[in-house]
Amino acid sequence: MKKVSVLSMFLGLLFFSLLGTTAFAKRGGTEVCVGNYVNTSFGDLVVPKDETCQLDRFNVVSGNIKVEKGASLIVCPDNEIQGSVNAHKPNTVFISDLTVGLCQSQPPKALGITIGGDVKVEGGDSVSLIGNPDGGVAVIQGNVKMENVGAVVIQFFNNLSSIQSDVKIEHSGNVSVLDNVINGDLKIKGTTGSCVEQGNSVSGKLSPC
Repeated sequence: MKKVSVLSMFLGLLFFSLLGTTAFAKRGGTEVCVGNYVNTSFGDLVVPKDETCQLDRFNVVSGNIKVEKGASLIVCPDNEIQGSVNAHKPNTVFISDLTVGLCQSQPPKALGITIGGDVKVEGGDSVSLIGNPDGGVAVIQGNVKMENVGAVVIQFFNNLSSIQSDVKIEHSGNVSVLDNVINGDLKIKGTTGSCVEQGNSVSGKLSPC
């Protein structure tokens, strides 16, 4: 009887240990994000090929996020990324301080979104960067660079929200850049689909559609 009890305890501890390994798996010192997360702290983060990482609420990433080919990164309201977001041929990168689109199931937001570094996407299907026109604070402190992306939407970084550096979109498909405060240059070049640029306050040089 005692042996069974000890065995049960061991298996239980092993089970929870495996759960922890799944949630905080490492790859070369970088944590792997697969699934949905709430109130979790990360260092550097990678979203593996063809997987999905959703940061729902109250997560802090103290390093950078790397999004691999075919992967999806979804960042909803109330999250802080202290480093940069870099994606190479992702399925989607969706970052929103509004409860819209892939973040519709979120409860009313309490905080905002901060990205301390750059947002750079090369290739892939779609990128959506959505701020908050209703007094929310969504800030991208670094540069935004999109190249060869199928569809790009950058909208509502105004009021208390803003993009602090340059926005550069090159050789992408359908592009919409609407109602943003951009404290740097805005350059749109070589769009292959529809292109709409309006309602933006640009401190630097403006090279529209």
